[in-house]
This record gives sequence, structure tokens and C-alpha cells, in this order.
Amino acid sequence: EREQNVRRLFELSQLLLGAKELTELLDTVTKSVQLTFQFEAVVLLLQGPEKLEIGASAGQRFSDDELSQVIPETGTPAKLSRTSENRAQSLFSVALTAAGRPMGLLVMRGSKAGHPDMQLLSTFANHAALAIEQAQLKQQALQAKLLEETDRWRRALLGSVSHDLRTPLASIKAAASGLGDSSADLEPGQKQELLDTISAQTDRLTRLVENLLDMTRIEAGVLTPHLSVTEVSELIEEGINALGNDLAKSQIIVADCPNELFVSADHILISQVIANLIENALRYSPVDKPITIDVAQRDSEVFLSVSDSGPGVSEELRSQVFEMFQKDSDGSHTGLGLAIAKAFVSAHGGKITLGNSASGGARFSFSLPLVPIDENGFLYDQAAPDR
Repeated sequence: EREQNVRRLFELSQLLLGAKELTELLDTVTKSVQLTFQFEAVVLLLQGPEKLEIGASAGQRFSDDELSQVIPETGTPAKLSRTSENRAQSLFSVALTAAGRPMGLLVMRGSKAGHPDMQLLSTFANHAALAIEQAQLKQQALQAKLLEETDRWRRALLGSVSHDLRTPLASIKAAASGLGDSSADLEPGQKQELLDTISAQTDRLTRLVENLLDMTRIEAGVLTPHLSVTEVSELIEEGINALGNDLAKSQIIVADCPNELFVSADHILISQVIANLIENALRYSPVDKPITIDVAQRDSEVFLSVSDSGPGVSEELRSQVFEMFQKDSDGSHTGLGLAIAKAFVSAHGGKITLGNSASGGARFSFSLPLVPIDENGFLYDQAAPDR
């Protein structure tokens, strides 16, 4: 019998091995106890903020009356440090302790195998308590890491957003003050220039807000592209128009974009990708240097690239530029644009890459699935009209 008990204990303890999450571990403990000792019902109680709380259960449900016998009322110390047996009510309770620290309580009812081996059950409970303690410590460590990461994100977000907000708000304030100054004798051209500044900076603020909203969608995991057949030239045009800055638009050159080139894409998301890539290029390029957009078809894919004439990105930093709130070599925040562009392209099943442009600047490229045109000039998935 002793040999059999040792074997049963070994088999039970083996079930606790491995890197199990706390919820999975608690389920394993209750189900193992129920099956091995043939109890009608098993519940595992863990110490909550104020009282014992149900962590997992197996078999039949316990009634409220039964649970009230083992769960003390609020304000009453939970007696977790003792192992007891309530034969009159056919309830068995076994304390879970790890190195003398109370972890919880196992409560069982109605063993079909007769009187359970309480010594074997207590030994297994001690093993289970150690495993639960380790799982709880791991969970606490993960929560602490998550809180630390959240705090880092919060600081980075505040740093990035405050910087991105401050510049356009200052420009809008200055332009509005100039227009509102009755003592200033402004020429019509000067007034229009101030109005254009307000309009351009307002568009910039709008893009910032849109990026923040996009970021929340990405983090929430609810980003789902709505695919449709779209002409590439329209995507590029909408991406450029989203900038709302005529001066910036004059820097942009669209090269090598064939007519009637169609792709399968979410119109809104890909237009935003192009806008974000252009805005990033404008940030690093001299005002007298062009931003080039080119398109190339290779087999069943269409590749779009945005190249600038800035300083480029070193090899060691290329893997970081797509991460939110990373810092440039000068210590400033990169913002959200590139991270969002990568997420939008990834949602289409594609990949965005970074290389060098012909001028030594940065060249961002991504691909989309081609929608071919048949010999009659109709889209592959579009029926020809009746003749």
C-alpha cells in the first residue's frame, strides 16, 4: 500500500510540473484531486483581499451552506494553517501552506472510494501549495512588468504628444494673434499666409489625433482591414492630400506610377500609411530636396516606396524606427506615424522595409496584392458589362 501511495503521489505531483498559468494550475489541482480520490465535488479556495475566494472547482457544485462552513465571514480570520476533517457533514478540508505561509484551502465532499487517505492528500496539498505560490509570484512579476511598461508608455506618450502638440499650437497662436492685432497693417498676401499657416497646422493636429486613435485600435487588437479593389494612383493622391500642406506637397514627386494599376487594400488604412511615410520623409528632408514616391509591379505584387533626401537611418537603428515612441539619434521622439504604418501594412499581411535611397536618405517600401486586368481591360474579379 505504501508503494501504491508513493506512486499516486508521484503521478499527482507530475501534473504540477511545467510552466502553467495560475488559472490552468488551479484547474489541474482540483480535477486531479477529484479524479484520484473520487470526490463528488472539490473546490480550491484562495486568500482574497478580505476573505477566502473560489479559485477553481471540479465535479458537483457546493451549496452556499456548505461553503459557509469553510469560508469565514468578513472580518473573521481564515483558519488556513490547520488541516481538519468534518466527518459529520462529509466535508474534508485540507490547508494549502508553502513554507508555513497559508496559501488557501482545498475542500472536498463525498469520496466514492470511502474514507480518503488524508495523509496522502495533505502531502499533495503541500506540493500544490508550492506550485501555486510559484505561479502567483510569476503572475505578480508579469503584472509588475506590465505596470512598468505601461508607465514607460505613459511617459513616452506624454513626451511625444506634448512635443507634437506644442509646435502647431504655437504656430496657430502666433498666426491668430497676428490676424487679431488691429494695429498691424497687414497686406492681403500676409493675411492669406497667416490663414494658410492656421489651416496647415490644424491639419497637422488632426493627423496627430487620428494617429492617437489609430494607436488605441492597434493596442486593443481590433484593427481589421476592409479590403476592396483600389487604384494605386488614388491611394497616393489621397495620401498626399491628407497632408493638407501645399508647400510640402510641392516637394513630392510621384514617379513611375502606371495608370490602371489596381490592388486589394483597405482604402483608408493604406492612404494613411502613405501619408505617414511622406510626413516622416518631410521631417528629415531639407525643404529644397524632393520626396519621391515610386511604384513597381513584380509578379503578383505592387511595391510602393517613399524616399527622402535626409541623413538616412543607420543599420543598428533600423529595427527600432517602427517602434512607438523610440528616440532619434538627437534624443527626440519619433512619434507614432511609422509604428502605425507598420501595423496597417501588417494587417494586410504585408511587410514594410527600410533601406537607403539613391540620395543617401531613407527609403521605406511596402507591398500590396495586385488585382490583374484581363485582355479586355476588365478587372479579374469584375464582370464585363452587357453589350
